[in-house]
Amino acid sequence: MPLVAQHAGAWIPPLLERSERPPSPAMPRLYLSGFDALADELGAPRVPSFPALLLGDLSLVTEAPEDYGVREAEMSAWRPSEDLCWPTTRFVYTGPIFARLDRPISPPVEAALRREGSIVYVAMTSAPADLVRAAVREVASAGAEVVVAATMDDLSDLAGPRVAVGGILPSHRIAPRVALAVTTGGQGSLQNAMAAGTPVIGIPLQPEQEANLRWLEGAGAARSLPPESLGQGVLAGLVRETLATPGYRLGAQRIAAAYAQRDGPGLSAEAILHYLAPGDRQ
Repeated sequence: MPLVAQHAGAWIPPLLERSERPPSPAMPRLYLSGFDALADELGAPRVPSFPALLLGDLSLVTEAPEDYGVREAEMSAWRPSEDLCWPTTRFVYTGPIFARLDRPISPPVEAALRREGSIVYVAMTSAPADLVRAAVREVASAGAEVVVAATMDDLSDLAGPRVAVGGILPSHRIAPRVALAVTTGGQGSLQNAMAAGTPVIGIPLQPEQEANLRWLEGAGAARSLPPESLGQGVLAGLVRETLATPGYRLGAQRIAAAYAQRDGPGLSAEAILHYLAPGDRQ
């Protein structure tokens, strides 16, 4: 019974093994009790470890090789060298998969997007509200117009002459209209920005977010800032520097061109069908 995983980020062995900052050893039996019970009920092998759960038998790498700097042949040729993964784990590039939400843009946000000057989109949708507030205040202090994706938190107190606050926003329609995005570095928000050719400043809260940003920094399309630096004026300086340096937008545009050549959902479906075809697993 094959397990297919769509691994949403750069937290995978073919990338971590070449990283200068490898992760701490993962606890091998995290989050597996429910999967163990289901496997026993179905008579299927248990998932041997938490890393194996993340990787599966077939792991769809929903990125472009140009982003990670690892050729397709090299990614496909990787084989496990430790017992935390299944010996059958294989990686295949598919392409970007990110949300295209069918939601309206609220009038205050639309008005902000029409203003002159540099517009910065703050979409830290997995961050605590106080962290978002600190980031928005610093971005606004840099002189930028700010659009905020508030999602489930009430951040209406931030609204003002240079700050427009929305709820759950269609990021794929906003990213092409802004000069810079500030996110926590999840793959979805990064891919929205990269598909639009929009550079990113990332404030990572989780190891996989840090890994995602590391590779985009290497591609010249992103900057990274630790969350503990918020409130010290560092983010405001980074916003000014990134907006004033055309190379970051050029880096993001190179990734956008690579994304445009890959149908992520279609290639993912093809990879699964190919894996399930008799005699095609290697």
